[in-house]
Amino acid sequence: MSKKTAITIVIIFLLAAAFFAYWFLFMNGGNGTSIGTGDNNNLFPFGQNGTTNNTGVDNENNTGATSSTSNLNEDIVILRQISSTPVAGATIFKSGNRNLVRYIERGTGHIYETTTDQNALNTRISNKTIPKIYEAYFANSGKDLILRYLKEGTETIETFHAKIRVSTSTDGTASLDGSFLAPNIDNISVLENSDKLFSLAQTSTGAVGIISKTDGTSKNQIFNSFLNYWLTEWPRESTLALTTKPASGEDGFLYYLNTQTGTQTKVLGPVKGLTTLVSPDTTKVLYTESIAQSFKTYVYDVVKNQARTFDAKTLPEKCVWSKNDKETLYCAIPTNIPFANYPEDRYQGLVSLNDNIWKININTGSTKLLANLSTLSGKSLDAVNIKISDGGEYLLFENKNDLTLWGLDLLQIQKNN
Repeated sequence: MSKKTAITIVIIFLLAAAFFAYWFLFMNGGNGTSIGTGDNNNLFPFGQNGTTNNTGVDNENNTGATSSTSNLNEDIVILRQISSTPVAGATIFKSGNRNLVRYIERGTGHIYETTTDQNALNTRISNKTIPKIYEAYFANSGKDLILRYLKEGTETIETFHAKIRVSTSTDGTASLDGSFLAPNIDNISVLENSDKLFSLAQTSTGAVGIISKTDGTSKNQIFNSFLNYWLTEWPRESTLALTTKPASGEDGFLYYLNTQTGTQTKVLGPVKGLTTLVSPDTTKVLYTESIAQSFKTYVYDVVKNQARTFDAKTLPEKCVWSKNDKETLYCAIPTNIPFANYPEDRYQGLVSLNDNIWKININTGSTKLLANLSTLSGKSLDAVNIKISDGGEYLLFENKNDLTLWGLDLLQIQKNN
């Protein structure tokens, strides 16, 4: 082959490549596959209205929000990846007649906010850098923030409380004014939509529990135990739930603690590897029992003192009780349960699960598949830290695999059904 012929072939090849690149990027839109959008109807087990164009990730603000615009009628994506980076905590709350999502980045401590009624890009409301936060709690309808991290160069757990004050000026930024709580608090729980905090700290003889305001003032010690390994929930103002930290080979116990009198009442136990999720009225408990290389899931009726097998096999950390129907749970149900020692292998990151979202009525036994997460997202999602809006329109959860934040629009699912 002559040199001239070779050059001609190369030029033709380059022109062809340029043509196909132009056609893919501009004529075909270059959209690829997006979450809850696109031409593939298999992405929509509950149907689709209209045509949606995914505008992708807001790289400038590093939010990872999925947004959608379609002329005058905007479709809300069913499943939305809210953050592209790991989060330390998130909340959903009402502001007027809208649901707001507020979350904090684990790596930077920056706080972001977005709405659930439109596919808008997220807004950073605070750029105060607080690196390496491993845990964060929002309280008082998103106005209070409690940050947990290790003090640099030490093993001391620092707990910092901050008031989030969003500026009324046009920039919409927020200030974080606050103070440190006592060091080495082992576990905390906040009472939803309040400024009340329960903190548990280890002592040389066990553990003590203190109720206070979220800023650490108005302290009242109501709990004392020779055991120092507890997990806590605060489902209702009058009752705290304390569960011994679980291990598959160890007996676990659940106690209710009266916040007024300090009286303790045993609810469950002994149960091997006990993990729990208490209902908002404290009359029901979703719990798991460790068995050989797996687990069983039950619902316990506190009033009737009866336990029965749950209608789906999952972990309490993957569920949330409905705020409108005390018999209903929303759960991430794994498609497969690998053999492992539960729950410790999971806590250590040795086991990952692939979930779908289900709605389950514990009274009638009815189950309803709401979302196939892997189909909608194109990836395996292991949902934890699930929260639901007050009106039941929206689910918020973290993907345990990478700690990104996701939102599921229950209202859109209902409309499409």
